[in-house]
Amino acid sequence: MATADSIMQYRYNVNAFTYYFVYPFKAAVTAPNFKFEISRNQSVGSNYTMSDLALQKLTTRDTDIELSLKRMMANVDIHITGTEMSSYAIKASITNVLWTVNVDQNAQKAIADETDGRRTVTFNRYISNSDTEAALHAIIAPQQLTSAQEITVTVNETKTYVVPLPWTTVNIPSGYRLTMNLELEDDGVIRLTYGGVALSEQPMHAPRKRN
Repeated sequence: MATADSIMQYRYNVNAFTYYFVYPFKAAVTAPNFKFEISRNQSVGSNYTMSDLALQKLTTRDTDIELSLKRMMANVDIHITGTEMSSYAIKASITNVLWTVNVDQNAQKAIADETDGRRTVTFNRYISNSDTEAALHAIIAPQQLTSAQEITVTVNETKTYVVPLPWTTVNIPSGYRLTMNLELEDDGVIRLTYGGVALSEQPMHAPRKRN
């Protein structure tokens, strides 16, 4: 979507056009301020892509326009290494996260909207055909993560692990990427290690936060 301010057009343009560029084109954006919602189920790659908001405001009288969009959302990444990784069904989710933002195109800001509450967001597994690694992405609104935002990894639908944050509180502003590195070992019992500490397996029937 690109729109231009109203101008007076004569033989040649003596005024500059102001363009607003928005990615992705998931909704009509006709005003400087709008609300953007991410997809809560990002396990489908197209849903992940449609959740990645980027903006640019450009005022110029040039006929050639160079795009350099600024990312507005935040990313949470889980990178897992091991052996025979392609044989594992691996899923991940993060609970109690803000999932909409109020966007100001002029100021190029996206601020988390707390009026829509918090939801669970599932990750997109973007590396799944490698025997040595698996990687999962989730896009969320810029916000602060605490112990209330539980991150879980499920292996083969039978073993679920809670992944601790690297700090008690993690601020993730626009464009920030939080990456957590894990190891999956198969020695009769699958376990994930994070920061050198083995994670406790959580029974599938254990109560977990749901919003």
